[in-house]
Amino acid sequence: MTTFAARDIAPTWPPVSPARRRLCVATILACLPYVCLKTAWILGWQVGATTDDFSETTRVANLVTGTMDLCGIALAVLLIHPLGRRIPAFVVGGPLWIASGLLAPLAIGITLGTATQVLTGGGSPVSGDEALSGWVFLAVYGGFTAQAVLLLSGFALYARDRWPVALGGGREHDGAGATRSLQNLLGWVFLPSAIGHAALALRWSVTGGGDFDDPSTAQRVFLIVGAALALGGAAAYAVLLRGGRLRQRWLTLGFVGTAVVFTGTLTGLITLVSVERTDWGGSGLTHGEGLAYLFIALGALGGAIGGTLRLVEEQRTTPLVEEQRTTPLVE
Repeated sequence: MTTFAARDIAPTWPPVSPARRRLCVATILACLPYVCLKTAWILGWQVGATTDDFSETTRVANLVTGTMDLCGIALAVLLIHPLGRRIPAFVVGGPLWIASGLLAPLAIGITLGTATQVLTGGGSPVSGDEALSGWVFLAVYGGFTAQAVLLLSGFALYARDRWPVALGGGREHDGAGATRSLQNLLGWVFLPSAIGHAALALRWSVTGGGDFDDPSTAQRVFLIVGAALALGGAAAYAVLLRGGRLRQRWLTLGFVGTAVVFTGTLTGLITLVSVERTDWGGSGLTHGEGLAYLFIALGALGGAIGGTLRLVEEQRTTPLVEEQRTTPLVE
């Protein structure tokens, strides 16, 4: 008589809720205006542009950012498509982590900054400039705000279904598992990175600097919001490093905080090395600030890896095994 051990049984996914489907459709609709605008600029059409050379000088940047929004549409579809249940977690989680770092400061900072500048008599920051018409700013930043809310809400529902143990508070005992020491090391690396990022942003919001030589009220608020999100991520990691149980507020702050610090510094570094300072959109970072950005970006990436390890350990549960079931080969 031979005994066959049961294979690991994959968790059963609940059906895709109507809310997730509606969020997917709404996200696609929110992305389409931006994609259409970028497509027009790539083709050389001066839609909303007030200078003849705008499309020529920004063609590569428009191609990159337009592709990023197409990726947002693909991610929204994956959150409800059956393929999104089978692909590795990092294929969905990684791009959405990047998206949260790019969109969250814009959604909160631009909204609050615009309202603050208008209420304080500073005029509207979306009234247009020497290169673009005012409606372009409204369409772009309004779309970013909608994408941030819709895409991250859809991901929250997706994550709740895919990682129910981790998002339900984790395991009661030894949730950090075998990689606890590495998680703590990476978490401690992230803390000074988040604080450094916040310090730079707060300094620039007061005195100007970096890419904000003479910041407007809206830009000052944007910088303060980015600093607050970075410090929120640091606070979440400080709780988790002390052995705190997973809570959705700490997971959200840690997820968004590491993403904001990483994407904010990475985009600054890319601009610094790829665009001449005298060109349109060139970086205003000094060499010292660029070096600081490099270490901050690496620290944020390390923190994200440490947080991922914690989630993996928390989600890892004892495989479901059938009760001692035997299948006789010979009666």
